[in-house]
Amino acid sequence: MLLAGCAQQTLDRTHSAAKGRYAIDGAIFGKQIVIATGDQFAGAIDSVIWDRKEFINRDDHGRQLQSASIF
Repeated sequence: MLLAGCAQQTLDRTHSAAKGRYAIDGAIFGKQIVIATGDQFAGAIDSVIWDRKEFINRDDHGRQLQSASIF
């Protein structure tokens, strides 16, 4: 699995659009996943939580997930 090599942490965090935080959630293999982004890192994904474990966090710069395309 792609996320198998990532550091894992248990997390209880709230996401609020009022504070510049945006999140989507759903289920993968019957377990909840939450993917979040925020204004602080220009829309880069800064939190991926699956089954109450965090695979990407925003503890410091360089931990976020972002891509770029040139056409």
